[in-house]
Amino acid sequence: LLKGWNWLGQRYLFLILDLLVMALLLKGQQVLGVAPQWIVLWAWNPLVLKEVTNSTHVDVMLCLLVVILVLVIARSSHPISTPAVGGAVLGLLVLTKLYPVIFLPALSFWIYRRFRSILAVGACLGSALAVVIAGYLPFLGEGLRTLFRGLSIYGQFWIMNEGAFSLIAFLTDHARLVSGGLAICFSCLIGWRVAAPTPQGLVFSICLAAVVAAHPHTLSLVLSSLDPAGLSGPRFRCGPNFGCPLIADSFLLLELLF
Repeated sequence: LLKGWNWLGQRYLFLILDLLVMALLLKGQQVLGVAPQWIVLWAWNPLVLKEVTNSTHVDVMLCLLVVILVLVIARSSHPISTPAVGGAVLGLLVLTKLYPVIFLPALSFWIYRRFRSILAVGACLGSALAVVIAGYLPFLGEGLRTLFRGLSIYGQFWIMNEGAFSLIAFLTDHARLVSGGLAICFSCLIGWRVAAPTPQGLVFSICLAAVVAAHPHTLSLVLSSLDPAGLSGPRFRCGPNFGCPLIADSFLLLELLF
């Protein structure tokens, strides 16, 4: 079932992961004090069923790991082990798909604001780096050029649903470099000015950082289930009609239109 062009086994596997995401979402909602009814944003969404079980998009693993990251942060407050475990989960996110690396600046600012310690940030960064290196070690025998050839081609040539990128490309010949710099600055701004040092603040920060990633709709949905009313904190305040649901609904609308 899991070999060749037979996708049935992978669909069963991803369906199990989808159910596991739901179970952890319910636990996360309990920890964060969110009404369990909000799980319908994920569990009853036809887009999730299409993307995960039918199209077998690996993003469901990202959603699972993000919920685990939030649970780790919410249930533990040790100034070293908590950031270290959170960094390890972030490393697994990057090994699953590269774009969660954009969460690193926001997560680092958030950890510093919560623990008031550079060591805590260092534990997070070191743990994330160690996990990523460990994930690539078995393949280093092929050589770095071969290992990252696909990433190089993707970074240089791939264009799909480019949105604002088309405007940047019209304005400059270095659109990819400019876009990457803007994404990093945006993530840093989120961590510095937006995220309150609470689990809800972390959820909202990751959701905002996902805006600059490619196709983050499923990730936005799972985060919306954890923080349906947006964030109310000392750094950022928003009413019940603004926040993660608005972001998630915006991506859903874009998917339907394009």
